[in-house]
Amino acid sequence: AVGLPSRSRVQTSYTQVARTAAALHGLDGRLRRSEEADLPDNSPTEIVADAWLPRGAKTGDALHEILEEWMDPSHDNSWLQTDPVPEAKIAFVARTLSLHGLDGTLAPRVAQLLVSVLRAPLTLPTGRVVRLCEIESGDRRPETEFHWAFGPDGKPADPQGPVKGWMVGYIDLLFRIDKIWYVLDWKTTSLSGWDAAALTDSVMEHAYDLQAKLYGRTVASALPPGETFGGAIVLYLRAFADAATSGSGAWVARPSEDGDEIARRLRAWLHERGRFAAGGAA
Repeated sequence: AVGLPSRSRVQTSYTQVARTAAALHGLDGRLRRSEEADLPDNSPTEIVADAWLPRGAKTGDALHEILEEWMDPSHDNSWLQTDPVPEAKIAFVARTLSLHGLDGTLAPRVAQLLVSVLRAPLTLPTGRVVRLCEIESGDRRPETEFHWAFGPDGKPADPQGPVKGWMVGYIDLLFRIDKIWYVLDWKTTSLSGWDAAALTDSVMEHAYDLQAKLYGRTVASALPPGETFGGAIVLYLRAFADAATSGSGAWVARPSEDGDEIARRLRAWLHERGRFAAGGAA
């Protein structure tokens, strides 16, 4: 085992660093699932199709938890392909919302929103079109956790080299289609529009593209012979609140092999958040 004295090593997750420079990640599991910030009750909201769904981290965490349950490979989720949504599933949504301090009476609308997400045709980075609700149980891995060490240069640490810190990753959904694996990340960010330019602006503003590249690089390095990595999808759940925009909520990225660029951006990103000294020094 590699010794990591707490005085000189940092363990953090992408979500926690994205939220705040002060919140370190513990070793007892994922602290928060969503990157959305908590909002005061009187926060102004725009008149948009998803205005009925509260904004903030509580909503993001609740929706992530529901999707994790529904995509669990040990559960039969064939019900996702037929109407109506079973009452037991709506009751589960209501309990989850209430546990996160949200209005449980929103459960029917939340359930229908997420069913729409999982039923919608999704174009993968490879060009293939799938529906998430049709992925076989043996090919889906929700909430996949991984840890990887990075060195002073921001690149994956050499087994015999110095370790600057550890990044904890939680892939919302890792899934396989014909021996090709994909990384998918749910987002509950609310945008004023869902055109390609708006999605790209949001992805770049929050560095979701860097997140996708980091996760993708890790997945690609762990695959067995004969299986490949096909790319990443960032899926904005709120786009599905309006039937007119339900096909516009996905941002996709093909695999990136530019390790130096990823390392440079990772160093800069951590440095901006107080986790990495300028130039990568310890």
